[in-house]
Amino acid sequence: MLVSPSYTSTIVQAIQLSAISGTDNNLLLFEYSKYKPAYLENTINNLGLVRLVDFDIVILGSAERGHGFIKEIHIWISSSDYENANLLILLGYIL
Repeated sequence: MLVSPSYTSTIVQAIQLSAISGTDNNLLLFEYSKYKPAYLENTINNLGLVRLVDFDIVILGSAERGHGFIKEIHIWISSSDYENANLLILLGYIL
């Protein structure tokens, strides 16, 4: 958990953290509530920081409502995602 005075400084700190296995991080996952889209604006305003270090970016829109027994994750892979397709599928499985 990071404690920081601003959203931007939290992102900067997260980018500088080392990974558990000693390798470099290359992905940053953002989450926002679909019922509070104002928080998404903070994320969008700070995407430039993440792009500077060439991280992959995942933005997850979550909702508080339950899905019952039908739970789906849609993964959209285009021809430009060839190198990351396996990672995208694995991430969908983990979520």
